Amino acid sequence: MRVNPADFLTQSVTDSLRRAPAAPYTGTCSGGKFSARIVIPDIKKEIAAYFTEARPEQFGPMVLPFKHFGIEIAFDKHVTLEAFDDAFNLHPAIKALIVEFGTCSFRNVELSKHIDTVFQKNIFPNLVFHVDRGPQFENQYSLFYRDPADPDHKHPRKSSSLVTPNIAVVLQAKREGIDAVSAAVNCKLFDDDGLDRVLGKIVFEQRWDAPEGVGEMCVFDNRTVMHASYHREPGGYRIAVQYLF
Repeated sequence: MRVNPADFLTQSVTDSLRRAPAAPYTGTCSGGKFSARIVIPDIKKEIAAYFTEARPEQFGPMVLPFKHFGIEIAFDKHVTLEAFDDAFNLHPAIKALIVEFGTCSFRNVELSKHIDTVFQKNIFPNLVFHVDRGPQFENQYSLFYRDPADPDHKHPRKSSSLVTPNIAVVLQAKREGIDAVSAAVNCKLFDDDGLDRVLGKIVFEQRWDAPEGVGEMCVFDNRTVMHASYHREPGGYRIAVQYLF
C-alpha cells in the first residue's frame, strides 16, 4: 500500500494531539489504520525540572521552540511511504510535524525508491551528541531508516538513536564541564547509568526494535536538535542515512 503523507497527516491529527497530548490519536489511511502519539508531552516542563540550575528565560520560544517533543506514527499494515521527492525534498507534511514536535518517527513503513537514492550506512559513536549538517549545507534534514528489504536491517536491534533539543545539550554539557563551543558541534554526554533519568523525559529514543522485516524511520532538523547513538549492544548499528532538503 503506497501512501502520501498528505493523505493522513492532516490538521485534525495535530489539533487532536495538541488538545490531549497524552492521548494517542487513531486514524485511517488507504484502507488501513494508523496511530500517532506524542512521546514527551510538555518537554519545556521536563527540561526545567531536570535542569533546576537554569534560569526560566533560557527556555524561551527562540531557544526551545517545542511545547511537546517527538511524535511516533505506526501503521497497522505495511505501507510504502512517499517521504521525499525525486529532488530529495522532504514532504511538507512531515516538515510541519518536525517544526512542531522536533523529531518524527514512523513504524511499519518502507520508503518509496527514487532513481538516485543510495542510502549510506553509518555507525555513530556511543552517546556523542552532534549535528550531521553544518550551516553551510542546504539539506538540513537527517532521515534514518531501517530498510525492511535490506538484509543488514532484517533483525530488530538493541542499539538506538537519541534525539534532544539543542538547549538540553548545552545545559547538560555545562553541567558536565564541557565548553559551549564544543557542545554545539560534537560532545559525549551522560553515561549508561544516567540515561534512565532522561530517556522519555528530555531525550527521544528511536529504538529500532520492531519485529523482523518491519521498516522504521526517524527524521529531524539539524538546526533545532542534536542526536547520538546509544550502543545497547557491542558495535552499534549501521543505520541507513539520507540527507534531505
